[in-house]
Parts: sequence; structure tokens; C-alpha cells
Amino acid sequence: MAEAEFVMPSSCARCMAKEPSESWMIQAETIEPHPDDATMTIETTYWTHVPLCEKCHGQLTRLGYLFWFVGIMGGAVAAGLVAHFAPQYIHRDANIPMALNILALVAVVGGVAWGIAWACKKFISCCLATYKPRQARITFGNKEYQALFDEANRYMPDYSKKCKLGV
Repeated sequence: MAEAEFVMPSSCARCMAKEPSESWMIQAETIEPHPDDATMTIETTYWTHVPLCEKCHGQLTRLGYLFWFVGIMGGAVAAGLVAHFAPQYIHRDANIPMALNILALVAVVGGVAWGIAWACKKFISCCLATYKPRQARITFGNKEYQALFDEANRYMPDYSKKCKLGV
């Protein structure tokens, strides 16, 4: 994992409030072939923190909790469907211990809840900002903040272009 370094304007990336006190982590991944072994790849996760005011951070956090709730409800529905229809497909379920059945249903709830919460958090992060590590670029949903960010980082090197020194 590698932290990306950018100059962030001192305002909230969502509402432009001055002097933000919180931050939201955005991340991106790259997968590249290993230089010495063609059968292997190198996966690198990059992240950076986007400044947010307390109000916007609270809203995004509550939205995250809401997504977990929706995920748990979706998982409960999926577990209910499994519990209802499984006996039709598993004919010897009487030999399976009850604790194992309960554990399987809890795993279904947890898996579905995690999947929904993860996907929704990715959606939140994409609406806030999108990070493209190969171009060393962050695109913000707030265009006013984007202009301030671009101005603050105008002297950052452009890693998307190949170096032509001495070649």
C-alpha cells in the first residue's frame, strides 16, 4: 500500500466549508505484471485522505451505517430463502447439526451484508472523488473544489507521460 501525496485545499470537498476537521479515505488499485516472472502480478493499493467538514463526514458515516442496515436486511432475506428452500435440495439435513445450520445462515447474512455495504461505500467514495493512480489524478464530484485542487497541485509531476531524458 502506498499513500498518495497531494496538496489538498483547506475546505470541505463536498460543501466547501472552511477549515475541515475530518477526512475520508479514498483508494484505488493497480495490477501490473511482475518484471521478472510473467506468471505473477504486482497489486498496489494507493490511498489518500480527502478533507471533509464535521457535518459532511457525519452524513457519509451515517449513510455507511444505513448501507450496513440495508445489507443486514438483505442478508436476512437471503438467509430466510436458504432456510426455506434448502430442505428441498439437501435431503439428509437431519444429519447436519443444528449449530452448523445456524452458522451457515449467519455466514449468509454476514456475506450479503458485507457485500452490500462494501459496494455502497465504493459508490459513496466515487461520488466524492475518484483517484486514478496511473495518471496521478483525483477527480472530485464538487467542481468548485476540483478547481481549487487543480490550482494547488498544478506543479505536481505528471506520471502518466513517459520520461524522455537522454533517450
